[in-house]
Amino acid sequence: MKKIFLCFHLILAVAQAQLTSQELIVNEILASNNTAYSPDGLTFPDAIELKNLTNGALDLSQYGISDSDGGARYLLPADTVIPANGFLVIRANGGGSGLEADFKLSAGGETVHLTDPAGNTVDRVRFERQRTDISFGRLSDQSFAFFPTPTIGTENDDANALQSLIERPSIDQESGIYSGSLTVSLAAELGQQIHYTLDASQPTENSPLYSGPLTFSGTTVLKTIAIENGIQSEVGMRTFLFDAAHDLPVIILTTERFVDRQFVNDNITINESVYSRFDIDGRIRFDFLETDGSLPLSQYVEFEASGLSSLALPPINGKITARSKLGKGSLRHRIFPEKEQQNRFERILVRNTSQDFNGARMRDGLFSRFISTGDIVDLEHEGYRPSVLYVNGIYMGHINLREDDDSAFARQYYGFENPITREYVEYPGNGIFADTPVPNPTSADAVERVNVIRNVDGSLFDDALRASMSVSEGSRLFISPDPADQIRLSLHDYDFAFGGSFGFRPFGPGWNQQWPFSLSPSGLINRTGDRARFGEETMQFTAAYLNLFAYESRMT
Repeated sequence: MKKIFLCFHLILAVAQAQLTSQELIVNEILASNNTAYSPDGLTFPDAIELKNLTNGALDLSQYGISDSDGGARYLLPADTVIPANGFLVIRANGGGSGLEADFKLSAGGETVHLTDPAGNTVDRVRFERQRTDISFGRLSDQSFAFFPTPTIGTENDDANALQSLIERPSIDQESGIYSGSLTVSLAAELGQQIHYTLDASQPTENSPLYSGPLTFSGTTVLKTIAIENGIQSEVGMRTFLFDAAHDLPVIILTTERFVDRQFVNDNITINESVYSRFDIDGRIRFDFLETDGSLPLSQYVEFEASGLSSLALPPINGKITARSKLGKGSLRHRIFPEKEQQNRFERILVRNTSQDFNGARMRDGLFSRFISTGDIVDLEHEGYRPSVLYVNGIYMGHINLREDDDSAFARQYYGFENPITREYVEYPGNGIFADTPVPNPTSADAVERVNVIRNVDGSLFDDALRASMSVSEGSRLFISPDPADQIRLSLHDYDFAFGGSFGFRPFGPGWNQQWPFSLSPSGLINRTGDRARFGEETMQFTAAYLNLFAYESRMT
């Protein structure tokens, strides 16, 4: 029998609690929930438990919960009461209503803030990297520990607490595509037992016990844990594919959480805020195979579902974020070949093509690249890479890797350190860059906002794009407060480009066919109702735009 070994590291809990009141505390946090807590038997949200230390009920109306240092992001609703010596559970699932916070907790570690209605800090708890289905909370002496059996909504059990957690077993083979057979060896600290599964299920102490090398000849999802004195490590994960051949890059995601949210007991369930088929939020293994078979990216990352209409489409849509607490703090590879100078990313997007899902599935990325290529305009686009996706060994088909247009994007391409971001959003009868709704979209204020946007970089380029194509959410606006008044646009979300299914105007009455571009001025003109101000200029820019971009050889 091969000797089992691995350098053992303790993972110490780091907690900071600043109490301005001894009446109310953050008592328990569950930041990576797969099966440990379900308020309704169907969903498994992150959870924040508050505890009332007094002998009387407390009114928590308008108390705030936040997962950042920026103040209260989510306010508890009116008439929220926590009973005497009782508990209140806030579900951190992004819902934003009732007792559902509008954010999710990061399994990689962050700070939970509790504030009173005036914004004063009542309690603040900092937690480091969390393990799936293990909570972090207070002992009876107010110190902190890990709880392998979470007690969300009830008293924490000191006897069930752990001061430290052990490392996962090592796996001597990486995820990838293989042929023939593959032998895999596992290793852990002496005295620890290794348990494993081969079907993507979560391993437990009742799973098979590792006693020697494993050999595979077919697609296998390997998950492992180490156990010592009842203490269980986090899960190690690999996916081994066999005899798969693809011309596109291959994305392999191996997940701890894999919930089929759309089908429960053979019935379609749509009573959730997120309808996407598979829920894999949390810590995952991300492997990226290039077209030459190389594996430049293989690391643990955090996945978070994102998007709007895309969340209603299979298989997944979300953000992959590199975190140093999970192993590596960045994704170091030239993922997008057209981005010659960019080979380091904090975050990338996995997109199911959203509103182009039932169409070409490439309009957004292709059009953004089409417009920004050739030094015709000074606009930056988000990197685009069509790929093939596997999740826990299941072939999911085509997916698009996209560059995230976040603050790191603005730093990389525009030199903005702390940009203010505005997204083009649609309101009835109008479209403006904003982060809050405008009560009267046709008001003078709305027209003035349009005036500001249409003069970005001294051109009406984006206006011409929008007027000729009626594209919603077509750009992202970055504003740099230092140096002041610098504004840049990037191309974003063109799912309806190149003759999409709707949102376009034909060349004239009676035309049944749809074209990539339209000569009918619409967009900002119609949305503000001010044709006299914008009509002539937009027509001229639409014509110039057609001449620059829409000629036959470039389109082809």
